[in-house]
Amino acid sequence: GGLWPAASEPELVRTVVGDANGQMMPGRGATLVVAFLVFSAGLVALARNAALPGLIAWIPFLGSWVLSFVFLARGVFTYLAAAGIAAWPYPLAEPFRTLDQMIYAPLCLGIGASFLILALKGGAASA
Repeated sequence: GGLWPAASEPELVRTVVGDANGQMMPGRGATLVVAFLVFSAGLVALARNAALPGLIAWIPFLGSWVLSFVFLARGVFTYLAAAGIAAWPYPLAEPFRTLDQMIYAPLCLGIGASFLILALKGGAASA
């Protein structure tokens, strides 16, 4: 329900969503789903380093590949769309556009590379 780092909801939407067309912030349900998915990604990273038995070991193994793809695709999408290469729309509202190119996309690329390292590493699921 807070507005940080903005002073109003429209400014917050432009900052964190990238829409300048009167869109509202995502609701509590959508926010909880995203929080659960981020928490689950952390569990995948932790489980990838655990000695898990049999088929259970494949869950974090496949999860690390999926998460690697998702985060790398999100990071690359920013630069393709900003360059006009992608066929999908790119949010033009500032300050989201600048924050996306300078902070969000590099962060996604780093997280994606980290999951790729986890996916490629030997261990519980490398049999």
